[in-house]
Amino acid sequence: MLDPLISVIVLVYNVEKYLHRCLDSIIHQTYTNIEILIVDDGSTDHSGIICDEYAGNDSRIKLIHQSNQGLSAARNAGLDIATGDYIMFVDSDDWVEPSFCETPLLLALQHQVELVNFSYRYMPMNRILKPDKTKVITSEEHIKHLILNDEITLKNYVWNKFYSRRLFQSVRFPVGKLCEDNICYIPIHLARRTYISDAILYNYTHNRPESLTSPFNWCKSGTRYDLFEIRKDRLAFISTHYPHLTEIHILQQMKDIKDSVLHFNIRHKDDRRVYNKMLDFLCEHRELVLSQPYDRRMYYYVKHRWIAMIYDYLRPKRIKNVNLIPN
Repeated sequence: MLDPLISVIVLVYNVEKYLHRCLDSIIHQTYTNIEILIVDDGSTDHSGIICDEYAGNDSRIKLIHQSNQGLSAARNAGLDIATGDYIMFVDSDDWVEPSFCETPLLLALQHQVELVNFSYRYMPMNRILKPDKTKVITSEEHIKHLILNDEITLKNYVWNKFYSRRLFQSVRFPVGKLCEDNICYIPIHLARRTYISDAILYNYTHNRPESLTSPFNWCKSGTRYDLFEIRKDRLAFISTHYPHLTEIHILQQMKDIKDSVLHFNIRHKDDRRVYNKMLDFLCEHRELVLSQPYDRRMYYYVKHRWIAMIYDYLRPKRIKNVNLIPN
């Protein structure tokens, strides 16, 4: 039997400071039957030149230069040309361990699963995140953990997972939206079973100022708007495929909304637009909201909306938002 081919999709945008470290870690894998699909998403620094140098020195590298279209479009471009039996993702400000490809491949074959969820390290604090024990779980269990956000390694990240190519045959990332990793529930559902590994294979550069997950970017109304919309789509999906998880999803989304509205300045029309959409969602599920232990803020959002809006309008602005709301 021939060794399976693994497609490693690398997204590049203005990361010249980190790019050598990232690409070197992928090139020097213990498992060599890989194709490295680098998508340069319109970098304006020297990242594109660095990618050209690596592509010229390693025949396994396929390089795409495209105009800046965002993370989702870049990931989709990589998926469109991937020919591997398995798919992996790497962000170019991160780096991977030498057995990044080999270990999950062996685990997938050993446990006969199409999805392996492995552990990772938060850098620069060198914090290791791994499960208490290794095991195989069902897609239902996995998705429940995604909803509750209660397992340290079972997150929406696409980069700490090893996927059979089949799981992305009809799945693409939502172009033009932030928080695109939140579509992970679809390949998880298609896989039916996931092996949870404690192998630490990925090094994640946490809180880089330019990153979408930095505290400043995370508090932007546009980021929270896209996350809210993607999770509404997830709710519709779960209502169809896992109806008994619908209520816990709504309750979790209520908590997210409560946290989000505190960051909005509704004197700005774009923030107010997102704010109103979130309050509409709460009102759609009024009975469930009111059935929870009394919460004055949530109570006013669904029972006396205008009073809550006046209060939030007059509340001092907490965080300067940047308009990222799509038209």
